[in-house]
Amino acid sequence: MLFSISWMVTRDPQADGERMISVLLGWFLAGGLVGGALMGAVVAIPAWALSRAFGAHISAFVVATAVVAVVYLGKAANLWPAPKPQFRHQVPEAWRNLFIPSIAAFIYSAGLGALFFTRLASLAVYPFAIMLIGIGGNPIGVIALLAATWMVRGATAITIPVVGFHQTSADAVPRWMGRHNGKVRNTEILVLLCVALIAASQILTYRIW
Repeated sequence: MLFSISWMVTRDPQADGERMISVLLGWFLAGGLVGGALMGAVVAIPAWALSRAFGAHISAFVVATAVVAVVYLGKAANLWPAPKPQFRHQVPEAWRNLFIPSIAAFIYSAGLGALFFTRLASLAVYPFAIMLIGIGGNPIGVIALLAATWMVRGATAITIPVVGFHQTSADAVPRWMGRHNGKVRNTEILVLLCVALIAASQILTYRIW
């Protein structure tokens, strides 16, 4: 996410001001919340239809979530290869330059909130997608989860004023991320491990049947 928002650092000369950064971040987070909720609605419709067609039992989805989490856990740990299907779309750069900074931040962030229809950096999104389909009987829950997911994802933008990126060049963002790649990778491995263990515990204790 930090790579995606590095443009905010040098988007406008006013961005040097603390107040301008806070305004941009507010619009950025609001846009992501809207985009995440809309994406949740898009996912909730087919998920709800599947739930109605095949019943509310989620056992198959719990098993699938555990299997996919293990597959991508191995990929994250460089134990074996695994496909990484994704739409390699980027939010159009014209959106960043056509509008005033606050509106550009909102629209750009809303586009990133589409999540599954943009470039995916995290492997944890794959078991997460299966889990969302599994709870399709609760469409409000699907929408809320995706909105909350984007808020957590987008909250990394707060790093800009905390680290002081708005007072330097946009190149500082990828350099800083490069120094923390190991921590990010270890965190992703931990998340995938937790997902796999939680799903497996549900299978072993027969709570899903």
